[in-house]
Amino acid sequence: MAPGWIRTALGGPDAPFTMAEAIPQVVDVLLARLGKPGLEYVDRFGRTVPW
Repeated sequence: MAPGWIRTALGGPDAPFTMAEAIPQVVDVLLARLGKPGLEYVDRFGRTVPW
């Protein structure tokens, strides 16, 4: 999963999203895909990320 540019030690202070803003969306996507077969690289909105 590609969570996006997140304000962390790696993402830096200029990243537009905090962990508190991004993680609920990540969890929602993971729960929505629970039990579904197959692999797909998605962002935190559930959109396919080109590989």
